Amino acid sequence: MVRVDGGTPIHSARDLDRPRRTFPSRWTRLGCLALAAWVLLACPVAAESLVSTSFEPDPEWPTTAELPPGWEFRAVDGTPDVLARWEAGTSRDGERSLSIAGPGSRGALLGPRCPVAPGDWVRSSVWVRSWRLDGSAYLGIVWYDVQGGVIDEVRSGPGSGAERWRRCALEAPAPPGSVALRPFLALEGSGMVWFDELRVIRRSEPPVRLASVTVPGARQGDRCPVTLSLQLPEPMRLPGVIALELVCLTDGSIAARAEFNTGIENEEELPAGAHALGPFQMDVDAYATPGPHYVRARLATMSLDSLGLDQGVFEIGARSRAPAEGRRGRLTMAAPEAVAAGATVEVDAGLTLWPATDRPVFVAVGLESEGALYSVAELLLGIESQEDDSTRLAAKGLLGIPAALPPGAYSLVATATGEILDSPQAEQPIEVTGEGGGARPLSWGRYVSAEGSSHFWRTSEAGVLVWDGFPFMPMGVMVRTRYLEEYSLLDPQGNGERWQEFEARTRALADAGIEDIYLVTGPRGLADVPTAAMQRAVDRFEELGFRYGIEIGGAMGDGYEGYLLGARWRLNECVAGRENAIALPPNQFRYGASALVTLHDEATGELVGARHAPITGDSVSLAIEESEETKGRSYSLHVTPLVRVPPGVGAGDVADGGAFGARKHRVCDAIDALRFGDGLRFLTNPLSERACSRPSPQPSRGASERGSTRPTTETWTCCGAVGARRACHPSKPRGSWYPLLDPRRCSLSTR
Repeated sequence: MVRVDGGTPIHSARDLDRPRRTFPSRWTRLGCLALAAWVLLACPVAAESLVSTSFEPDPEWPTTAELPPGWEFRAVDGTPDVLARWEAGTSRDGERSLSIAGPGSRGALLGPRCPVAPGDWVRSSVWVRSWRLDGSAYLGIVWYDVQGGVIDEVRSGPGSGAERWRRCALEAPAPPGSVALRPFLALEGSGMVWFDELRVIRRSEPPVRLASVTVPGARQGDRCPVTLSLQLPEPMRLPGVIALELVCLTDGSIAARAEFNTGIENEEELPAGAHALGPFQMDVDAYATPGPHYVRARLATMSLDSLGLDQGVFEIGARSRAPAEGRRGRLTMAAPEAVAAGATVEVDAGLTLWPATDRPVFVAVGLESEGALYSVAELLLGIESQEDDSTRLAAKGLLGIPAALPPGAYSLVATATGEILDSPQAEQPIEVTGEGGGARPLSWGRYVSAEGSSHFWRTSEAGVLVWDGFPFMPMGVMVRTRYLEEYSLLDPQGNGERWQEFEARTRALADAGIEDIYLVTGPRGLADVPTAAMQRAVDRFEELGFRYGIEIGGAMGDGYEGYLLGARWRLNECVAGRENAIALPPNQFRYGASALVTLHDEATGELVGARHAPITGDSVSLAIEESEETKGRSYSLHVTPLVRVPPGVGAGDVADGGAFGARKHRVCDAIDALRFGDGLRFLTNPLSERACSRPSPQPSRGASERGSTRPTTETWTCCGAVGARRACHPSKPRGSWYPLLDPRRCSLSTR
């Protein structure tokens, strides 16, 4: 006999159906009790029986009662036509069972309350028989909190209308906050059902353990075989269907999800020990997040995962793309071995391609030193000769040597672009002579797309992006999409609807002849948009043939103060002995308390002095002391204001290495995870969400004496692509993360 809920006795049929025996003496009873106590202490029980009953009567129970003590019936729909009885004559074991009958409604028999703790695994089973059942009958468990409120409920699979006894079972963990449970037996529909031999067992750990998994790993879009090994501590029945998921360890996204038939019949009882299931072939999503993943399996209400197992975590890699054409080439170059600074040098370039082609090829010839580029000649190689399996292309061009270039050893490096494997290059040393004092290097880079195509880019002195020898002047539309801004791993249905909207609108842009797209990532920023969503948008642009740029966006949460770089206003014709005031134009940021003011001699351009001056209202005033030295001389004032950037805008204080460094690495990781094609042209605004305003180089002196401004966009011209990495010489600062301070110092390319 097992006592439930503080004293309600529930007997097992096996105890009552057998003849009762009495022990001959007190000593025999004491000996049996001692033996039982020794067995319990020496062999701890892994499972605790909460309910075990065949609904047989007890001498203390009145047999005329409608239900056994501790049980109650509830008609879910409130109809009185549903009846529940403690019935004699129909049972699987013993004499009695519980029954529910009705013409078409819902009713449930609630059992006694049993104690549980959060995380306990509960296994329950009952035998069911039906007659003229039109609907379903099932077993369930209701979980209660400490106040007696219902937390949740779980149900077994619905029983069919079989007229022979069938077993229903469920396994479930006690949810957080639960302190008690009540089993229930339910009917939905019309007919009559009987329930017998109810068992409820509590365990401290799952009754089924995932012993091992075998997953060889896969790439996006591949088929991945998964094999499981389940460990059963005792003979038991398992459901015939298993649900599997491949879950990303970093962001929780689902790379693959499917249900499989285990090949186990519902009536089949498996022996204790290890049982292999699979292999199950799972199709990995083409836009799954690359990185470590684990297996999550669900059997009925049991959830198992491979975390903590040997080889329980495996990699899903980015899918690889073969080049559109598998051409290979050999590049040659001829040029003089020495040249004077300020002169020009003739370069003769030739390229042999296999297999043959009928298109010209762009070749960039650069004058380099330790990774810095000082001059470039852009050649379009035309077809010189054609054979069955190869094409010879050639061209000549002039390369200008900057007059200010310091003398020394340099290299001429020629790079072929286009759909050519391994991006053929040719290099030749060249000596530069002369007395140059110093030349500033160009901003440049080599970009290899996901398809393997190579491209050469640079920025002109006017800040124009030159791509494969041609200026890139985008003329198109700015795109801001709900698909990226509202993408959520918890809302797959909404993601699908927003993606369909994105597909339709981008198709409309392509049909209208739009070729250039500027993608605005919104408040989330590139680093916070899930990789799968961003990759899908990028692939859509590539599919439609767009040339595109992407705003990095995003911002730090804290506000900060800093000098507005590039926003320097100038006041000319300032003389000593009077107050010189310059009005600051409207700005997107609130001006701070002071500004940095520098004083220059207009005749010589010499820096005379510098100081901080207070900002009063929206103006800065500075008096130049009159003296013999300053008398009759004219000066110009240059004002760089301090501004207060509000929270949520920009990248935060760049001097704070921790916060700014963390953001830098997150952005780089986001770029590393993406595969860009031939359509990528630029990424913009790494530090600010908005375009900046710069003064024109020589503002006119107006009535308000304020410098005129022209809006510009600070562009971080980078070439992030497959496995984007910095292509910078270790001795040069070109890889520094300060594109707004000096856009020539940032260059990203691929390997």
